[in-house]
Amino acid sequence: MTDIVQPNRLSGATPIFEGEVGANFSLVPASDRFVPIILDAVAGLSEIEGLTVSTDSISSHLAGTPDIVFGALTTTFVRAAASGAHVVQTLLASRGCPGWEGTFVPVSSAEASTGAVSAAVARFGNPAASGIQVAAQFALLPLAASDYIETIAQTLVFLKAVGLRTTSKDFGTRVDGDAAHVLAAFSTILTHFGNPAGHVVLQATLVANSPSGEAFK
Repeated sequence: MTDIVQPNRLSGATPIFEGEVGANFSLVPASDRFVPIILDAVAGLSEIEGLTVSTDSISSHLAGTPDIVFGALTTTFVRAAASGAHVVQTLLASRGCPGWEGTFVPVSSAEASTGAVSAAVARFGNPAASGIQVAAQFALLPLAASDYIETIAQTLVFLKAVGLRTTSKDFGTRVDGDAAHVLAAFSTILTHFGNPAGHVVLQATLVANSPSGEAFK
């Protein structure tokens, strides 16, 4: 069993968004061993300090700070992919939702003068690699934001700045790299891009061990 990924905490790097986020995720291993693969992947998540976990027949919901939530998502995906099975993880993450009980804090005055991309790169830091290669596609939805195109464009600059490979697609962007790096980047995007007091949604699908290889790239 892969160890639980610890949050990537960086001294002196204050995220633009400092509250809690929520994430619904589903893990889908293409294997007749899907039950033990899933159970092994999620084992111990409910014991992580600061993480709230709830599950229904459709998905599991995680709530907590971005580092804790995306650390848990990395843990589940890496554990499942380490089985060698073709694994898909769907993810819908949100912060600032007016209909959710999570809290969010406005941008700090110290962060306001710093460019979003450079601040995001600083927070991303140098997370430890998982050894699991992943292909992912994501879409960022800064709700009710008139400058959403510029916001999305900044996320692509950020992804390239931290060394991840991107490919434009209809309805989103493909990102290739180490699973831990990709999910750390998604955590950073959710907290650093878009109105810090607004409602921002990130939707993503991650795939590992695909038998199709690069057939559909």
